[in-house]
Amino acid sequence: MPLDLGPRTLLYLVVDSATPEQFHAYGDLVLPLTPAEVAALPAGIDTLTIAGITIPGLKRTVNDRLEWLIRPLPDPIVTMFNALPGQLGWVDTAGRDTWANIGLELLNRGVPPADLIVGYPALYNGAVANYKAQHGIP
Repeated sequence: MPLDLGPRTLLYLVVDSATPEQFHAYGDLVLPLTPAEVAALPAGIDTLTIAGITIPGLKRTVNDRLEWLIRPLPDPIVTMFNALPGQLGWVDTAGRDTWANIGLELLNRGVPPADLIVGYPALYNGAVANYKAQHGIP
């Protein structure tokens, strides 16, 4: 007798070079999620709890495949991102959201986290330098 569990989306747990060693064993898990469970996945850096085990990371889609990239907390990408605007932090919410969305999209498109940590501040600093030059700010 066939068993119909209804529509499911597969969530692949993946590891990379920044994944803490204690979470490497979870890198092979594939979880069938209902549409409601997919909708409930966190949008940014957060945790999933699976069978009582809390796994830090972030949701991303790579080549139409839904993934949970297992990352340490605090995430080095979040630390880099929060340090971008310097001592005053992100004062403009719209600006912060724009830069955050671009960073998440780069990760979703498969940019390695180590490359993002190095390259993203250079992009930000270039934009700031251009703004200062345009407005005569030393």
